[in-house]
Amino acid sequence: MWNKLRLEILKLKTKIITNKIYLQIRTISYEILNNLLPIFA
Repeated sequence: MWNKLRLEILKLKTKIITNKIYLQIRTISYEILNNLLPIFA
């Protein structure tokens, strides 16, 4: 029972970390695009 609970918490933490990394990458990509667009426009 305790192990199952720990596993669920671990899965949740992993999901949160993955989401944070995804958001950071998206933000960085968006800023790069914003900086590149004026060059091509």
